[in-house]
Amino acid sequence: AGYIEKMYQKKLQFEIVNANSILLNTVIDSTDDLIFYKDVDFKYIGVNREFENFVGKKAKDIIGKDDFDLFDKETASLFREMDIKMLESKEIRLNEEWVTYPNNKKVLLQTKKIPFDYDETYNLGILGISRDITEVHLAKVKSKKQDKQLFEAEKMAQMGEMIGNIAHQWRQPLSAISVAASGIKLHKEHGILSDELLNNSIDGIVRNTKLLSETINDFRDFIKEEKKLEKVILQNIVRKVLDITGSSLTNNNIKLIDDIDYNKAIEIST
Repeated sequence: AGYIEKMYQKKLQFEIVNANSILLNTVIDSTDDLIFYKDVDFKYIGVNREFENFVGKKAKDIIGKDDFDLFDKETASLFREMDIKMLESKEIRLNEEWVTYPNNKKVLLQTKKIPFDYDETYNLGILGISRDITEVHLAKVKSKKQDKQLFEAEKMAQMGEMIGNIAHQWRQPLSAISVAASGIKLHKEHGILSDELLNNSIDGIVRNTKLLSETINDFRDFIKEEKKLEKVILQNIVRKVLDITGSSLTNNNIKLIDDIDYNKAIEIST
């Protein structure tokens, strides 16, 4: 009776182990992730169905072989490099790699490699789980592209607004230049152009021309891509902003109260 009981227990244990093995294989074969495990010599000792699809071979034709038997030299070298790093660190490693299926479908795989004891010799093997993250990657790229396009659109809108401000800012000096030039011509035609009037008019034209040039420089500083860190006087920055936007504020019936002390310099880095 004791012998029969012992045999029954062994049979039961075998059935449990076998059932667990079947269950485990069913689970790993049903996932969309690639699952594989290798020994210390980088030979495959097990793969799931998705990995078979990836290689284009059945498990019986994969087990016992290494990456150089299954893939091109460049791909195999990349896989081997990642395996060596994981075994040397004896820690879980995560990396991303572009790979090509036998049907020429190119995907981005995120692979987690985990060290594990695969036999009683305490040699560390490699358990790998790879997930196709191509769609996630492409979505991120698309999102970044859209963000860049949005940024460019906002920048163009800001430039349009700035150009409008410049147009408003230029009206007064352009008008002054026009009046001065017309005055010179009119006085010249009537023979009453004095040296004093000529000099004052020319000084006014030069002064307003300089103002137009400064406005262009301010605009160029605003839109240039590369900025350099330098110390500036805060009040000077405020004054430039008010010079550019002042006409726009006035045209929109906005009164700006400026009580800044321009005699006390405040240095900042910008």
